[in-house]
Amino acid sequence: MKRLFFALALCAASGACMAGGDMRFYEARSDKIRFTGRAAENGDGSLSFDWSGCHFTFRFDGSRCAMRAADTGRNYYNVFVDGRLYGKATVEGASSCVPLAEGLAPGPHTVTVQKRTEAEQGRTTLYGIEADGALLDLPPAPSRSLSPPRPRTATWHGAASWRAVSMPITCSRPIRGRALSVTGAT
Repeated sequence: MKRLFFALALCAASGACMAGGDMRFYEARSDKIRFTGRAAENGDGSLSFDWSGCHFTFRFDGSRCAMRAADTGRNYYNVFVDGRLYGKATVEGASSCVPLAEGLAPGPHTVTVQKRTEAEQGRTTLYGIEADGALLDLPPAPSRSLSPPRPRTATWHGAASWRAVSMPITCSRPIRGRALSVTGAT
């Protein structure tokens, strides 16, 4: 009986999560899904994250897509399709299918899903993406960049025996760039 239950649960978890049509599943660690932010890669190929602002982007050729995800609480996400806000998604509880976009014009689309809620609302585990078409290659990731060069000055106050000492400390773009291994920093 336990084997039968396990087999049924496995079939349900691996099946398409959106009804109708032929949906394909792509693991979260696929090179066609770009994740930005802090995440932990789990042994099963899923990604777990909880910081607000974390987001992932993928391109697909089709008209609808969804994500398979689980959450330790309840989290809300902004869904952008082709650079425009398409809607919002909610993830809560055990692994479930969360529709991201439906009824799009057939063809290539770029989807970005961004976490809106704070970390204390729960940790999301992304298992993968389902789409009614193939995932496409992403354009190269934007290079790291820094704000325009503006020296910042802080003042260090220390005590040398009985008198206070002020020493200006300057940190500018080249120093920050070298510390972050940014190309173009001198």
